Amino acid sequence: MLRHFPPPFLRAHRLQRLRLFHSSSTLYKKSLKAFNLADIGEGITECEIIKWSIQPSARVEAFDPLCEVQSDKASVEITSPYDGVLKEILVKEGDIAKVGEGLCLIEVESEGEAEAEGDLESRQDGDATTGKQVEERVQEEERIQSQERATPTTTTTEHQAERRKHPMDPTYAPPASTHSRETHRPSSVTPVQDVDVLAPPSVRFFARQNGVDLRDIAPGSGKGGRVEKADVLAFMDGSRSRATETREVGRVEGLEDVTIELGRTRYGMYKAMEKSLLVPHFSYTSFLDLTPLHHLLPVLNSHIPASYLPDSHPNSFLNQRQRYLSAAVSPFSIYKGSQPEQQGPEVPQEARYAKLTYLPFLLKTLSQAMMEWPIFRSTITDSSSPSSSPSTSTKPSLSIRPHADIALALSTPTGLYSPVLKSVERHSVYSIAGEVKRISELARGQTSRLTKEDFDGTPASSGEDGETRPRKGATLTVSNVGAIGHGTGAHPVLVPGGGVAIVAVGRARWEWDADPAYDNYRDTLDAFSLGFDANPESGLQGTTRNGLGRRRLLLPISFSADHRVVEGAEMAAFVETWRGWVEKPGRGVGVGV
Repeated sequence: MLRHFPPPFLRAHRLQRLRLFHSSSTLYKKSLKAFNLADIGEGITECEIIKWSIQPSARVEAFDPLCEVQSDKASVEITSPYDGVLKEILVKEGDIAKVGEGLCLIEVESEGEAEAEGDLESRQDGDATTGKQVEERVQEEERIQSQERATPTTTTTEHQAERRKHPMDPTYAPPASTHSRETHRPSSVTPVQDVDVLAPPSVRFFARQNGVDLRDIAPGSGKGGRVEKADVLAFMDGSRSRATETREVGRVEGLEDVTIELGRTRYGMYKAMEKSLLVPHFSYTSFLDLTPLHHLLPVLNSHIPASYLPDSHPNSFLNQRQRYLSAAVSPFSIYKGSQPEQQGPEVPQEARYAKLTYLPFLLKTLSQAMMEWPIFRSTITDSSSPSSSPSTSTKPSLSIRPHADIALALSTPTGLYSPVLKSVERHSVYSIAGEVKRISELARGQTSRLTKEDFDGTPASSGEDGETRPRKGATLTVSNVGAIGHGTGAHPVLVPGGGVAIVAVGRARWEWDADPAYDNYRDTLDAFSLGFDANPESGLQGTTRNGLGRRRLLLPISFSADHRVVEGAEMAAFVETWRGWVEKPGRGVGVGV
């Protein structure tokens, strides 16, 4: 029986249609995608790359963190818009990237159809195909077409539409919002994805910092449902109220750890403390008797020079001049109606104060002790290097300074600083108090305003031309920990380059002492004409079991010295020299208080 085959032109037509439904397998073609820095809003045109979260050749998924950028307004974390492999970083950490320029190259896989081994297209039309095979293929085609008419199928385009574009993709177009500003998302509607929420990068960063999911807020009060910062704040206030109610019913929610990076100053302290292990420490603790100084302090406080007082103080230079000009007898009458000028250099506002403390006296007397002990005015000069041999390396030496440069350890919001008080022995107690006030005001702001000169010692002369060169740091450091806590002892740490010694000053406290060695206390008070009160409640005199004793204001001090150059006996003798200046403040009259 003969079979009837369609005409050749009809067979060719059906075969061409048949190829639309050939048996094939889906492969993925690799291609490089350049990821550009998109406009993150608020008029920002460029950003600094702070940190890359992944390195080249690493696998990255869509929405994984790529890098962190920082502008003059905020820092933003940029995530990957593609699934793929990071091939190349175009902008390194610390460099500036401009909006529209490429950040990196990502190798992505795109879908494509590859023919199967049995694809008819890989065969010639008439050579390998028989009439029976053509007829079977035509019947299969008609069957598939009938199924398509009965049940719609999901096309490849619809399947690909499910893949959302990343918000940072320049071709990303947010879906139109059908919600009004006043209404919230109904519970029956499928929740929106975080990437579909309209919000500027600064709001996204703020929400991420506070653990707020933008999907819980959308749509916002901005244009087109845009979530604004006010929406996030309102949501946070509502969350706090709900959290309070939750705690009231006894429900406890776990909190996550917070990870922060060390700032520049604190990281510098981290590295310096590691180097402190190279210095062999020698510790020494003792007490100083501040009782004579305690009764001398009110006298000096009532006579602070007018130039060191704030303008608002009644005894400041401005207010004092007004009183003198209206007085019958005035020191300014010699000016004959003209306005008298303040004598001496003008003291800046940040260096003015209205009350003296013990610290300026301690610094002044410490400088006097340093002038008697040159080793505590010295720095170590180590000219040897690790690469030099023992036969060629030179011995370390001590450089003794002619002045007492003392560093003051300051705890600030940004970290620990040690600015230097230069040539302390040359200054009066009033001048030292003003300099301490100045460096404290400059260092303890939100950002430090201290300059490099504030960390240098007294400049050194460098020849006949009169030029000077700065000396680095101080030779002795003071840490006033007693201003914060009630500690009586400490073990301060000495770092290389920080001088040969450091002292931690604790908090002074009153204690009863029955040592007969202090029976000359009356003579000390009489020398200053401070009077003597026999009332036991005054703390100046009292009785104990042996009939002797008095209350003393004791100040704990803790020294750490570089034991490579400072001996224990030298440290103890130096402290006794300092004690002689502190406990007999009358000696300061001869050197200028």
